[in-house]
Amino acid sequence: MNNDKPKLSISISREHQENLVYIKDIFKDFNAEINANLIRCSANELPMAIIIFIGGSIASGLTWDLIKLAIKKTYEKFPKSRITVRDKDSIMYTIGVDLTVNVRIPPGKEKEFEHIKNFDDLGKYINSKNKKK
Repeated sequence: MNNDKPKLSISISREHQENLVYIKDIFKDFNAEINANLIRCSANELPMAIIIFIGGSIASGLTWDLIKLAIKKTYEKFPKSRITVRDKDSIMYTIGVDLTVNVRIPPGKEKEFEHIKNFDDLGKYINSKNKKK
């Protein structure tokens, strides 16, 4: 059985685990199931890596506005962090401080992602992709 309840999994680098409580607090306003955990990175001197995994059916514009706001707040508190959004198909989207998006494009799929330049483009794309399924 497929669980379509909106879900967000927030992971940060294990080396920065003291910040997990702050990250959880930033994302607390969502009407979604939120999981926060730690991932393994290689060194303490690396920027804090934050991965936001979006699962379930997140199709509301409000949800994307909340995610955008949470990303802005995260960069305000942790300006040197690296934030990545991962969708249900495991495509990775690195979000810049200015909300520009760099897609880690699978080989042969460049055309599908060429229109994604900023966070709003990403939200529209993932919403349309979720509606097709």
